[in-house]
Amino acid sequence: MPVVSVKIDEQTKKEMMKYKQRVDWPEAIRDFIIKSIEQIKREENLKQAEQILSDMPELPEGTSSRLVRKDREDST
Repeated sequence: MPVVSVKIDEQTKKEMMKYKQRVDWPEAIRDFIIKSIEQIKREENLKQAEQILSDMPELPEGTSSRLVRKDREDST
């Protein structure tokens, strides 16, 4: 597995050492990185979906109602 190192100030390091029995710091950092990447991907996917939708032509007013009504009539 590749290694990533991070520089932190001395006070933060002391605090980490103080709580090392309660927190698995490498696991916590890995989880943070993975969740951050997932969040960025969700944001990118949303932007892509918004772009696709903005490129779609608008339908005339009442189209949705007409299609729903037609679907209900056809299913009876």
